[in-house]
Amino acid sequence: MTANARRLYRRLVAADVVPRPWNMDEFCRRADEWRGRTTHLVEQPPEFWDGDVGCGGLYAMTFSTNTSDIMIIRSDGPPEWRDQCRGHEYGHLLLNHHPRGLISDAQIRRLFGDDLFTDPAYVRDLLRTHTRADLSIPIEREAEMFAELLAFTPAAPSTADTHHVRMRYGFASG
Repeated sequence: MTANARRLYRRLVAADVVPRPWNMDEFCRRADEWRGRTTHLVEQPPEFWDGDVGCGGLYAMTFSTNTSDIMIIRSDGPPEWRDQCRGHEYGHLLLNHHPRGLISDAQIRRLFGDDLFTDPAYVRDLLRTHTRADLSIPIEREAEMFAELLAFTPAAPSTADTHHVRMRYGFASG
């Protein structure tokens, strides 16, 4: 499956979706334009990620509405790490992975409030979510591979340090 991530990355480079020099915000803008959907980034504090589902290793999730995608990432951590999370989530979006993410009852209440939705199971079904926070799952490895390929995109053509080295798992190399 990681071959799909490499093909997608090459296709996005050829279509000028991957900016050079590298800039995550610009990539997100171009990727949304290329795929014809808007992604809303919502940053949540560490407390958001604590809850009744034991999210220990979950730092970002994305879910879709009829008209756009909502990407939620942890607000703490260095910018390079948060960019890696965003790249991973864009990997899911661009590789058309379905369903997306895991959202707990407590997180649903924090996002939508107690009055808007009173049945978290209904919201979870509406969002078509399931547990998928493990790199032993092929689509998680594929999304991480895509994020790592983005991490090796040249940052500036004239500098000796030409890469944002955010890679964490070693699926891609420079």
